[in-house]
Amino acid sequence: MLDQSKIKRIVAYGCSFTAATETAEAEMWGISEEELNSLKEKYDCAGEEYRKIEKEFSQKIEKDFLTWLEMKQTREYHNSYIKFLADKIGVPWVNSARPGSSNRNSIFRLALDLFENNLEPGDLVIIGLTTPERLFWLQSFSKVDDRYRVLNHYENEGDPEIVDRLDKEFNPITSLYDFYHTVNHLDSLSKQLEEKGITLVQIPVINNAVQLLNKCRKYVDGQRYIPYDKKGFDPDKILAMLESLTDFNSFYNIWSMFDVDRIITKGELRMHGHRHPKKIVHQDYADYLYDVLFLEKFESKPSSVNDGIPHTPALSLKQKLDALRLQDPFIYD
Repeated sequence: MLDQSKIKRIVAYGCSFTAATETAEAEMWGISEEELNSLKEKYDCAGEEYRKIEKEFSQKIEKDFLTWLEMKQTREYHNSYIKFLADKIGVPWVNSARPGSSNRNSIFRLALDLFENNLEPGDLVIIGLTTPERLFWLQSFSKVDDRYRVLNHYENEGDPEIVDRLDKEFNPITSLYDFYHTVNHLDSLSKQLEEKGITLVQIPVINNAVQLLNKCRKYVDGQRYIPYDKKGFDPDKILAMLESLTDFNSFYNIWSMFDVDRIITKGELRMHGHRHPKKIVHQDYADYLYDVLFLEKFESKPSSVNDGIPHTPALSLKQKLDALRLQDPFIYD
């Protein structure tokens, strides 16, 4: 249990879930959630058509596109669980999460802050862990965000030639080891920071530990056709390593923000058109994290794939599974 009296500030790193992406768009565009979601049903969030629409709306408020994106990100930070958690404690906050960020990108931003002495005794550093398949490729610095430092094997972000090559050579086993290395590195770093009066915690905001492990098993099963000899690498070893994630002191084996009980309440899907949680989910998650971090009020921890389907009496099993497939079809299909 953390000592609330010693926390002077919250500093966060992570992906769009920690950045509260989508929570301010309708308000800034001056249209209803329903109108905005209908647009998102037609266009992919990373596609050129949706980018054109964003630029059109930015021009309506007489701002260049980069300035508009910066305004949007700042507004969304104020809707994040980070802000609401800081409010509960009564401390200031800094949100350095970036939409599309990989875990290694979060480490990179944290390393920069440490190098530039931007962290102080009394800081609570929260790493909102994202999914393991996101890759990191340091290229150029963007004025607003770090999209060009982040490459997903399934998204066309950054230099197209690099993305195409990585897509062809993508090895999920390497990605899984990188995820293990990330959590391990952050846990070791947390011990060093503790000596400086800085607390670091790792929160699985998208997939809880069980869902991550099941995703890993799917990856490994897909790699079993790759031949290896006695001197080669046994894919099962990566699973054994990943099973130890919950042994790390700074890693919290808790429910993610995207578990069904948070996304679906009384039959309402509390998610935006491009599958990010609404503001009310961030508020609920801040309450949950406060109970976990400062009061040690753990719900029963996820321990099996069935525990990836939280207890929602109002939903049938089929409804829960449908919601989870929407969340991550790679695991549940």
